[in-house]
Amino acid sequence: MSRIERTANLKIIPCESKERELQWELNPRRGYFLDLVPTDFPIFPSPQNSLDGEKFDNLKTAKNAISSSLNDKSQDFYERSITQNFHMEEKCRK
Repeated sequence: MSRIERTANLKIIPCESKERELQWELNPRRGYFLDLVPTDFPIFPSPQNSLDGEKFDNLKTAKNAISSSLNDKSQDFYERSITQNFHMEEKCRK
């Protein structure tokens, strides 16, 4: 039996019914951002824009360029970006 066939034979249980069955207490704040991919975060366009069009000879050079781009930003920049992400998450929940 192939892996796909085994997977196809699994019983699908809706999460809500399993949560009720296990009597789990759910945390209202999720540990991740809903419907957001990393490129949606305001932190990531900055290094992405600064490295746009760059070509690297090896992985080490690429990692150094990314680290340098991230280190060029102030702590205030990251605090504002994270705060903005929480506001975006709240909008998604409503």
